[in-house]
Amino acid sequence: MRDRVLGSLLGVAAVEALLEGRNGCMVGEIGGDLRCTSLEETWQKKKPPLDENLLRIFSFLSE
Repeated sequence: MRDRVLGSLLGVAAVEALLEGRNGCMVGEIGGDLRCTSLEETWQKKKPPLDENLLRIFSFLSE
């Protein structure tokens, strides 16, 4: 259920951002708040490595 609610919230926030004239950004949840982050900032940030257990699950499910 949480995924569907979050998807709806992000979708609405993305449409609102476009209606406000903001573009070139990605809507996401940060610390419980919905924020629009510039695409350039998302490319430049180093992401933490994925959890090894998740990688194992992804590999298993993709077969």
